[in-house]
Amino acid sequence: MESITCPKCFTTEIPLDAYFCPKCGTQLRTKSFSTSRLTQAGLYLGSLLLPPLGLWWAFKYYRIPDGKGKKIAIICSVLTIISLLIAFYLWQIFTAGITQQINSQMNNADLVF
Repeated sequence: MESITCPKCFTTEIPLDAYFCPKCGTQLRTKSFSTSRLTQAGLYLGSLLLPPLGLWWAFKYYRIPDGKGKKIAIICSVLTIISLLIAFYLWQIFTAGITQQINSQMNNADLVF
């Protein structure tokens, strides 16, 4: 079985598929992220329903060196921004309705006195 030497402690023989050195804990390579269709669907749905997390996923997948990871990152970013804009718009409508109800009740209270 092929192995490598740790760049930090120089003494440990490590298998090529290891992510960390078992002796000193140095990270030897980064774990690859899944880009399957099911994972993409989950990321996109999560970006729409949990907008702040979509940006974290976008940063995470943007670091993948291939084009598929960057495409997933861009789509997550766009869906997150769209979701945030929709939430902001709905919040404005909600607060405007509450303000209008409060003002109408205040005006009705002024008429009673």
